[in-house]
Amino acid sequence: GQDKSLGTGFFIDGNGYILTNHHVIADHVNPAYKGYTSVRVSLRDNPDVEYSAKVVGWDKIYDVALLKLLGHKNENFMVPGISGNMKTGDKIFTIGNPLGIRYTVTSGIISNREIDIFQMGQAFQVDAAINPGNSGGPLLNTKGELIGINSSKYISMGVDNVAFAIPVDTVCY
Repeated sequence: GQDKSLGTGFFIDGNGYILTNHHVIADHVNPAYKGYTSVRVSLRDNPDVEYSAKVVGWDKIYDVALLKLLGHKNENFMVPGISGNMKTGDKIFTIGNPLGIRYTVTSGIISNREIDIFQMGQAFQVDAAINPGNSGGPLLNTKGELIGINSSKYISMGVDNVAFAIPVDTVCY
Protein backbone atom coordinates (compact mmCIF):
# COMPACT_ATOMS: atom_id res chain seq x y z
CA GLY A 1 0.00 0.00 0.00
CA GLN A 2 0.86 3.63 -0.13
CA ASP A 3 3.32 4.66 2.56
CA LYS A 4 3.48 8.42 2.02
CA SER A 5 0.93 11.15 1.52
CA LEU A 6 1.59 14.60 0.23
CA GLY A 7 0.03 17.22 2.45
CA THR A 8 0.49 19.86 5.09
CA GLY A 9 -0.59 20.25 8.68
CA PHE A 10 0.00 22.80 11.40
CA PHE A 11 0.18 22.97 15.16
CA ILE A 12 -2.88 24.41 16.88
CA ASP A 13 -1.45 24.48 20.41
CA GLY A 14 1.77 24.00 22.37
CA ASN A 15 0.97 20.40 23.29
CA GLY A 16 1.64 18.83 19.90
CA TYR A 17 -1.85 18.84 18.37
CA ILE A 18 -1.82 19.15 14.57
CA LEU A 19 -4.73 19.96 12.27
CA THR A 20 -4.80 18.74 8.66
CA ASN A 21 -7.29 17.43 6.09
CA HIS A 22 -8.86 14.01 6.43
CA HIS A 23 -8.00 13.19 2.82
CA VAL A 24 -4.29 13.69 3.63
CA ILE A 25 -4.31 10.85 6.18
CA ALA A 26 -7.26 8.75 4.91
CA ASP A 27 -5.09 6.12 3.20
CA HIS A 28 -3.28 5.52 6.48
CA VAL A 29 -6.29 5.09 8.74
CA ASN A 30 -8.47 2.00 8.98
CA PRO A 31 -11.99 3.34 9.64
CA ALA A 32 -13.07 -0.02 11.11
CA TYR A 33 -10.45 0.29 13.84
CA LYS A 34 -12.04 1.90 16.90
CA GLY A 35 -8.79 2.77 18.68
CA TYR A 36 -6.15 5.24 17.61
CA THR A 37 -4.04 4.85 14.53
CA SER A 38 -0.67 6.47 14.14
CA VAL A 39 0.84 8.24 11.15
CA ARG A 40 4.32 9.60 10.53
CA VAL A 41 4.97 13.32 10.11
CA SER A 42 8.03 15.42 9.44
CA LEU A 43 8.60 18.89 10.85
CA ARG A 44 10.09 21.99 9.36
CA ASP A 45 12.98 22.17 11.84
CA ASN A 46 14.14 18.64 10.92
CA PRO A 47 12.47 17.56 7.64
CA ASP A 48 14.52 14.38 7.22
CA VAL A 49 13.24 12.86 10.49
CA GLU A 50 9.78 11.34 10.74
CA TYR A 51 7.88 11.42 14.03
CA SER A 52 4.99 9.27 15.15
CA ALA A 53 1.67 11.07 15.50
CA LYS A 54 -1.55 9.60 16.87
CA VAL A 55 -4.72 10.19 14.85
CA VAL A 56 -7.03 11.55 17.54
CA GLY A 57 -10.06 11.97 15.31
CA TRP A 58 -11.38 12.98 11.92
CA ASP A 59 -14.46 14.12 10.09
CA LYS A 60 -14.81 13.03 6.46
CA ILE A 61 -17.61 15.49 5.69
CA TYR A 62 -15.68 18.55 6.86
CA ASP A 63 -12.41 16.99 5.62
CA VAL A 64 -10.50 17.61 8.86
CA ALA A 65 -8.27 15.41 11.00
CA LEU A 66 -6.68 16.03 14.38
CA LEU A 67 -3.30 14.47 15.14
CA LYS A 68 -1.22 14.41 18.31
CA LEU A 69 2.53 14.38 17.91
CA LEU A 70 3.71 11.99 20.59
CA GLY A 71 6.18 13.37 23.14
CA HIS A 72 6.48 16.74 21.45
CA LYS A 73 5.80 20.25 22.69
CA ASN A 74 5.69 23.16 20.28
CA GLU A 75 5.89 26.89 20.85
CA ASN A 76 5.09 27.79 17.23
CA PHE A 77 1.40 27.23 16.68
CA MET A 78 -1.29 28.99 14.69
CA VAL A 79 -3.44 31.55 16.46
CA PRO A 80 -7.04 31.28 15.26
CA GLY A 81 -8.72 34.35 13.94
CA ILE A 82 -12.41 34.67 13.13
CA SER A 83 -13.16 33.53 9.60
CA GLY A 84 -16.64 35.07 9.79
CA ASN A 85 -15.01 38.52 9.70
CA MET A 86 -13.46 37.88 6.27
CA LYS A 87 -15.00 39.54 3.23
CA THR A 88 -14.83 38.88 -0.48
CA GLY A 89 -11.70 40.65 -1.75
CA ASP A 90 -9.75 40.34 1.52
CA LYS A 91 -6.08 39.40 1.12
CA ILE A 92 -5.05 35.92 2.26
CA PHE A 93 -1.91 33.79 2.47
CA THR A 94 -1.44 30.03 2.29
CA ILE A 95 1.43 27.92 3.60
CA GLY A 96 2.14 24.47 2.32
CA ASN A 97 4.25 21.93 0.49
CA PRO A 98 2.92 21.98 -3.08
CA LEU A 99 4.18 19.03 -5.11
CA GLY A 100 6.57 18.30 -2.23
CA ILE A 101 8.33 21.68 -2.46
CA ARG A 102 8.68 22.50 1.21
CA TYR A 103 7.51 25.61 3.05
CA THR A 104 6.03 27.76 0.33
CA VAL A 105 3.82 30.77 0.83
CA THR A 106 1.33 31.97 -1.75
CA SER A 107 -1.06 34.88 -1.59
CA GLY A 108 -4.35 35.87 -3.09
CA ILE A 109 -7.81 37.02 -2.12
CA ILE A 110 -11.04 35.52 -0.96
CA SER A 111 -12.96 35.23 -4.22
CA ASN A 112 -16.19 34.02 -2.62
CA ARG A 113 -16.84 33.56 1.08
CA GLU A 114 -20.11 31.65 0.86
CA ILE A 115 -19.69 28.88 -1.69
CA ASP A 116 -21.21 25.47 -0.95
CA ILE A 117 -18.74 22.60 -1.28
CA PHE A 118 -20.27 19.13 -1.40
CA GLN A 119 -21.62 18.01 1.99
CA MET A 120 -19.23 20.28 3.88
CA GLY A 121 -21.38 23.34 3.44
CA GLN A 122 -19.98 26.82 3.08
CA ALA A 123 -16.31 27.31 2.34
CA PHE A 124 -14.01 30.05 1.11
CA GLN A 125 -13.12 30.17 -2.56
CA VAL A 126 -9.62 31.61 -2.92
CA ASP A 127 -7.48 32.47 -5.91
CA ALA A 128 -4.14 31.63 -4.26
CA ALA A 129 -2.18 28.85 -5.95
CA ILE A 130 -3.10 25.66 -4.09
CA ASN A 131 -1.75 22.39 -5.44
CA PRO A 132 -1.36 18.80 -4.24
CA GLY A 133 0.67 19.06 -1.04
CA ASN A 134 -1.02 22.29 0.11
CA SER A 135 -3.99 20.29 1.44
CA GLY A 136 -4.31 20.68 5.19
CA GLY A 137 -2.19 23.82 5.31
CA PRO A 138 -3.22 27.05 6.99
CA LEU A 139 -5.06 29.90 5.31
CA LEU A 140 -4.06 33.16 7.02
CA ASN A 141 -5.33 36.73 7.09
CA THR A 142 -3.02 39.75 6.88
CA LYS A 143 -2.49 39.65 10.67
CA GLY A 144 -1.11 36.10 10.38
CA GLU A 145 -4.16 34.63 12.10
CA LEU A 146 -5.56 31.26 11.05
CA ILE A 147 -8.82 31.76 9.17
CA GLY A 148 -9.08 28.49 7.27
CA ILE A 149 -7.65 25.15 6.20
CA ASN A 150 -6.69 24.66 2.56
CA SER A 151 -8.75 21.79 1.26
CA SER A 152 -9.12 21.37 -2.50
CA LYS A 153 -9.00 22.97 -5.90
CA TYR A 154 -11.03 22.84 -9.05
CA ILE A 155 -9.14 20.96 -11.73
CA SER A 156 -10.14 21.44 -15.34
CA MET A 157 -8.43 22.35 -18.58
CA GLY A 158 -7.88 26.09 -18.75
CA VAL A 159 -8.92 26.81 -15.14
CA ASP A 160 -6.32 28.20 -12.73
CA ASN A 161 -6.42 29.17 -9.08
CA VAL A 162 -9.94 28.18 -8.13
CA ALA A 163 -9.33 26.65 -4.73
CA PHE A 164 -11.29 26.10 -1.55
CA ALA A 165 -10.61 26.36 2.17
CA ILE A 166 -12.60 25.31 5.21
CA PRO A 167 -13.33 28.33 7.42
CA VAL A 168 -11.69 28.00 10.85
CA ASP A 169 -14.97 28.93 12.53
CA THR A 170 -16.42 25.67 11.17
CA VAL A 171 -13.63 23.62 12.75
CA CYS A 172 -12.66 25.38 15.98
CA TYR A 173 -15.76 27.09 17.34
